[in-house]
Amino acid sequence: MNHRLFLVPTLACIAGLSAAESVPEPAADAITVQAEVEAPPATGTKTETPPLLQPQTISTVDSDLMSDQQVLKLEDAIRNVAGVTIGGYYGEWDYFRIRGFDAGDNTRQDGLFASPGYWLSPDMAGVERVEVLKGPSAMLYGRSALGGMVNLVSKQPEHTPSTKVSISGGSYDFGEIMGDTGTTLADGAVGLRLVAMGRTYGSYTDGVEDSRRLYIAPSFTWWGEDTTLTILSHYQRDMLNAAWPLPASGFITENPNGSLHRDLNVGEPGFQNTVDNARMAIGYQLEHRFTDDLSLKQNARYTRLNETFQGIYPSVLQADDRTLDRAVYNADSWAKSVQIDTMINARFATGSVRHEGLLGVDFGREHTTGRYGYAAIASLDVFDPVYGATPGPFTDYYDGETTIRQVGVYLQDQATIAEVLTLTAGVRFDRVDAEEIEALAATSTESHDTGTTWRVGVAWAFRPEASVYTSYATSFRPQPYNQSADGEQVDPERGDQIEAGLRLADLEDRYSANLAIYQITRRDVATADLANPGFSIITGEQRSRGFEFETKLKPVDGLTFTGSYSYIRAEVTKDNSLPVGDRLLNVPDHSANGWAKYVLQEGVFKGFGAGLGVQWYSSQAGDLPNTFELPAYAVVDAGLFYDRGPLSAQINVDNLLDKTYAIGSYNEFYVRPGDPLTVRGSVSYTF
Repeated sequence: MNHRLFLVPTLACIAGLSAAESVPEPAADAITVQAEVEAPPATGTKTETPPLLQPQTISTVDSDLMSDQQVLKLEDAIRNVAGVTIGGYYGEWDYFRIRGFDAGDNTRQDGLFASPGYWLSPDMAGVERVEVLKGPSAMLYGRSALGGMVNLVSKQPEHTPSTKVSISGGSYDFGEIMGDTGTTLADGAVGLRLVAMGRTYGSYTDGVEDSRRLYIAPSFTWWGEDTTLTILSHYQRDMLNAAWPLPASGFITENPNGSLHRDLNVGEPGFQNTVDNARMAIGYQLEHRFTDDLSLKQNARYTRLNETFQGIYPSVLQADDRTLDRAVYNADSWAKSVQIDTMINARFATGSVRHEGLLGVDFGREHTTGRYGYAAIASLDVFDPVYGATPGPFTDYYDGETTIRQVGVYLQDQATIAEVLTLTAGVRFDRVDAEEIEALAATSTESHDTGTTWRVGVAWAFRPEASVYTSYATSFRPQPYNQSADGEQVDPERGDQIEAGLRLADLEDRYSANLAIYQITRRDVATADLANPGFSIITGEQRSRGFEFETKLKPVDGLTFTGSYSYIRAEVTKDNSLPVGDRLLNVPDHSANGWAKYVLQEGVFKGFGAGLGVQWYSSQAGDLPNTFELPAYAVVDAGLFYDRGPLSAQINVDNLLDKTYAIGSYNEFYVRPGDPLTVRGSVSYTF
């Protein structure tokens, strides 16, 4: 890495400031929106811009809501967000789509990729809140999913020492012990925090053994006069035994042999579908204030991951509609990555217009190594399963390594007029170099992609508690796993979004709401090369149009409500093999959810409360091309709470009515059942 590269934004901004006017004080009668949120989400701008003046939709799931719902997985948290649909084909990983497009492999933590190169199931014990940016995020973050980005904000040391311990138990052998403790040293200049959690849990699927997870996250903060330094680290170890998906026939579509129950094991109880995953990360967040109007921020992280996997995969259901052919795969994978994002933030003025400029450079390097094999195994009669089959000898089909290097330079300006009108404009240039070496085939391939992305938007706070906004943003994402017939990697995928919306945010935090309409177009999608099977060409285009609404209400003391509704029409508009007009996979046209909680505020039962929630999804396309649907479904959740003094307790019941449904799919042989009625209880003590 050329370290001189990171001096460029520093020198440029300092030079610009020397010629700029000082920032004027707001007029006494100006509409000020900063007070509405104590810590505005930074995911959408990388600055502390008040939500009313942000030009793109961003939603936040806070710690209170995650605690009320006893959230364990990222999927469970973001199901509360409008425009997000959850559910894939395996239950142990987080799969979700934002505004119709896959985004599960684009998760970030504190602004940096959470686990480059690997699907992720982060533990939520160390997460303070979840921020969801809707639409392209490439201008600020580089290569990324078109539909949006999820950013996990880590728990950090606080100025007030506290300790919380909790113990939980529930259905299917669920058990958990967690501690969260923090203190300060050096007269409050140093903060320490440790989050630690151990969990065991089983499965409703027959014959699947219990899984275990260990999570430890120590952190350190030094609060200096002009400098703040936070060290963040965590270690997560998963020893999972996973249930595989079911075929659609007999589960959600008709089968002449009868119906399949959701607890069917299509694997082998004696040969578990196992994942042994160890992930370690350490990094820092540095902020230095040169003056009130000039500051430097740098985020960095080193991540290392090791994973061993074995699993039985369904392949095809034979003509008798009951015999399921299967295959066995195993994998050993290693990955490590380094990421650095350096930003100079400068506030200055040109006449009566205030500016907040951001100039940044980010760098990333990922190196992954993997060895994958497969073996044969006997078929299974899914209507009369007889277990005991063992895999045949394994044959390696891949042994290789991939290195990806990325450098991006970005510039953003937020110009504010009269404290109520903000114009945001930004541009970014990326270069992504990838190299793959495959030992078995003795091949080596390289790719070098560049992309320029930009965003422009305007937000007008026409009242202290209301604003309108509109924006246009573009995206850029290489497609490293798609090659043309001449052996070259296909060109990057690109896209854009146009959006308009209305925000409401009460200054006393009694209510907030957001309404948005948008159109996203995904271009240069790699599709099958019909003249050269096994290769791809760039002919595809997909489009998502939608409307969404979400709100948070606190109408009276003790009562809170969170709700959302989304309409998404996501479809194929151009393709070489898929029919035009086909709906995109696992995207319901309509979805809605709501969660209400009321806690008694006085009397002998003060501190007791109850919560009730509903999730509803219309039918979804089960595959591409569209050959079957996942039926519409609604799930009811409930909770009972007690919180008085240092002691708190709660019981949550998910899927209260024990509804059988399909939450996601990949094709007709990979359909994921939703969880049955599940009960979890916890007791916590804070001191």
